[in-house]
Amino acid sequence: MNYLDQTGDLLKNNHFPEALILAQEQRRYNPLDVEAHVLAGKIHIRMGEFDQARDILTQVDQIISELSFVYARMADIYREKGLKSEAALCYRKFINLNPISEQAAAIAENLSFLEKQESAASDTDESGIENIPKPDFFTITLAELYINQGHLQMAKEVLKEIIKREPENISAAAKLVSVKLSMSKLKTVSDEDDGSNDLVKTLSGWLANIDRLNAHAGRK
Repeated sequence: MNYLDQTGDLLKNNHFPEALILAQEQRRYNPLDVEAHVLAGKIHIRMGEFDQARDILTQVDQIISELSFVYARMADIYREKGLKSEAALCYRKFINLNPISEQAAAIAENLSFLEKQESAASDTDESGIENIPKPDFFTITLAELYINQGHLQMAKEVLKEIIKREPENISAAAKLVSVKLSMSKLKTVSDEDDGSNDLVKTLSGWLANIDRLNAHAGRK
């Protein structure tokens, strides 16, 4: 009988401490066992030990953080061998998994450098803007890292891709407006209108719709 069956039987009979011991032993034996972490958290909650359940999540965060460094190390290896696309992919995955680590800013800088190199070697589109990779896992976190590093154009491209994928993403739309306004302040001569006003109007419309929905819900 495996530990899941054993703990299941113990829980049916409300033997929570014994079931928790089995779950915790499995977590120590195999830190990547998802069911063991979930089971331990479930038992803590059923025992009313909510702080201990939150500790489980903190420990899982730590495991994910530590494992994410595999991507960072592999990115460095790819980069040393001149495999820029593979390196950039691993850097992005590290940032997505571990966005608040002390190393995230430095890795974002490495990623920015690689993307600039790739952009310089690629063709430009009809608007004359250099192409940068647009993977499906672009996130607002990545855009914020670019903003913090001063790479507004790259943040803009990331946010535009997010909005293409998620037209209802108000947070991305608002951040894109802010980035465009910041970019416009840095320019002495404005280039072509890229739809900032329309985006502001769209965002305002979304916010108005949300207000209407909230007002409607309040009247029920």
